[in-house]
Amino acid sequence: MQHRTIFLGLSGGVDSAVSAALLQRRGERVVGVFLESWSESLAPAACEQTADRRDAARVAAHLHLPFLVLPCAELYRERVLAFFLHELRAGRTPNPDVECNASIKFEVFRDVSRAAGADAIATGHYARVEKKSGRVVLKKGVDPSKDQSYFLSRVAPSALSDAEFPVGGLRKNAVRTLAKSLRLPNAAKPDSQGLCFVGKIALPQFLRHFFAPTPGPIQTADGQRIGEHTGLSQFTIGQRRGTHVATGAPTYVVAKHVQANTLVVSSRATDLERSQVQADSWRWFGDPISTGLTAKLRYRQPDQAVTSIAVRGARADVRFARPQRAVTPGQVLVVYEGDRLAGSGILV
Repeated sequence: MQHRTIFLGLSGGVDSAVSAALLQRRGERVVGVFLESWSESLAPAACEQTADRRDAARVAAHLHLPFLVLPCAELYRERVLAFFLHELRAGRTPNPDVECNASIKFEVFRDVSRAAGADAIATGHYARVEKKSGRVVLKKGVDPSKDQSYFLSRVAPSALSDAEFPVGGLRKNAVRTLAKSLRLPNAAKPDSQGLCFVGKIALPQFLRHFFAPTPGPIQTADGQRIGEHTGLSQFTIGQRRGTHVATGAPTYVVAKHVQANTLVVSSRATDLERSQVQADSWRWFGDPISTGLTAKLRYRQPDQAVTSIAVRGARADVRFARPQRAVTPGQVLVVYEGDRLAGSGILV
């Protein structure tokens, strides 16, 4: 049996470490690759990259894997950071992790790996890829609390044709148990949190490197001025804390008017609810389908029943069985048929 060469994105976390071990156990030739995607020249940040790179190298040494570092900070700046800042300036709330997967991990990393002779690539994502009748099917990870298919929803199906997710069929507790049994040096490392490769950051502080303070009015939905904000980019739809206005009731951000530099708030929960939403840049992942669908408007949201979906060109109109709270422009709308990813678009 001829074993393949698989380049695995070794992030320094336990999921990619166990993925490497599982592929190795299967007899594949695994090459660990750390994607170096941040530089202090981009902006000072609470970056965890140095520690992650060290942990990735330790895992590679423990498993006796070749270990490479792929420098892609400049591409990250051009494709992910620039996208993130552009969307914020436009008054939207982008998801840089989704963009990073589409333009870095499953484009740059994939292309470099194939050019270096890899037969496939792999990552530690909790998702599953199947091939049916020559088509690529992306499915949720088995562990519903860790499923990451949402973050892969903007990756082109063709880019997943030679991708593998070794832990996608496992639950997180099983991954931790395997890591301990294999004596992986990062077996007890906590799951990473924060902005893509940058790590845990205070977003307002980080954005000061790119945005000058632009104070503007805070208004109620009926136009009454009740305060002043320090920059629209620091707020998102549905946000409650941080507006520093006293109305005698919980107050939520319901709109951002970029041209007028105005933040609109309301204490009425119904002002945050919508039963129908629109998404641009719509992409079906397989054949179009209009029935038996669920959707989510953000990563941690439980799947919501969809009553209808109509796609005209690149725009989708999606109607839900129940009103949805805090529909946020710039976030990703992901539609599922059971556990299969059926399509996605960007909320407007």
